Amino acid sequence: MCIGFDIRVLSTGRITGVEEYTLELAKHLLAVDTKNVYSFYYNGLSPLLNPYFKDKNVIYGKTPNKLLDLSFKFLSRPYIDERIQCKLFFSPHFLLTPLKSAQRILTVHDLSFIRFPEFFSLKHRFWLNVMEIKKQIKKAERIVVPSDCTKNDLITLLDVPEKKIERIYHGINPIFGQRYSEEELSEFKITHGLPKQYVLYLGTIEPRKNITTLIKAFELLCDDLPNVSLVLAGNLGWLFEQCLHTIDTSKYKNRIILTRVSSEDRPKLYQAAEVFVYPSFFEGFGFQPLEAQYSHIPVIASNRSSLPETLGDSALLVDPYNRLDLAEAIRTVLTEEKVRTNLIRKGRENAVQFNWGSAARHYAKLFNSL
Repeated sequence: MCIGFDIRVLSTGRITGVEEYTLELAKHLLAVDTKNVYSFYYNGLSPLLNPYFKDKNVIYGKTPNKLLDLSFKFLSRPYIDERIQCKLFFSPHFLLTPLKSAQRILTVHDLSFIRFPEFFSLKHRFWLNVMEIKKQIKKAERIVVPSDCTKNDLITLLDVPEKKIERIYHGINPIFGQRYSEEELSEFKITHGLPKQYVLYLGTIEPRKNITTLIKAFELLCDDLPNVSLVLAGNLGWLFEQCLHTIDTSKYKNRIILTRVSSEDRPKLYQAAEVFVYPSFFEGFGFQPLEAQYSHIPVIASNRSSLPETLGDSALLVDPYNRLDLAEAIRTVLTEEKVRTNLIRKGRENAVQFNWGSAARHYAKLFNSL
């Protein structure tokens, strides 16, 4: 069977959650499913492709015209399945996808844009409207979600039949389990201008991630823990100015570091931290807390959306609206060795359950069933 696989999200060369999911799933599907042929469809130059997809069961379908989306939107042409001759088409993200007869499997990562529209810019909301997401969900043969949280949102918010939804957890790259020596981590900190002891947040700098509350919670600890700093690592997102203002007006701004690191350096960034904190208001899955657990770092996270589902009792879960609770959780992990050791052990045991090989086998089973 020829299965179409939409990799248009990889065309920019940028790696964030959806791109990483697409890339890892594609690589592992090719490893576990040698029976089917995968036709990767894209409409631009994808610099991430060549190093990974050279398997014998791979073909490419490319449409270089940048006006293609306009044709998809207003003419519903050309049909992608006719162009790449597939009977099944998999979409890892919401992109306009005219199909003539192929069945479509669509991944819905979360419905945060419905739950919290205030966390999205007008530009992003306009894009979501253009994508006609509710229509895409209705027309898809199957919907894949990364958590029961997203599954329940689809049922309750969009009235999607439960039998149409397949929950398949994402995997975590085992590279985060690599152990580094104290010398390597010390050199990493010096190279990147990081302090000896730090509380870490890694993710996009935007309101949905609740970084302002994290900064306020950290300030409550500064006098009692004078040797600890806060590192905020990630790309600047929508309304990042709010975060910068909170840092600039903080009494402890010299102990708050805003930085970025490459994908290759993320394992060291985690492992060099004292604790990872993720007080996000809403997540469909939450890669970063699990990556931190894989890296043998204790995790504190929000008790909302999918995070209690994927983390369970392997992390300290707190109310993201309560800075006092968040501060107390950080203090506990930094000062109580027994709690810290227990969180590291349980976190590692939890994170290793999420692997891409298992996820890819579930996807292959779903594809073959259709």
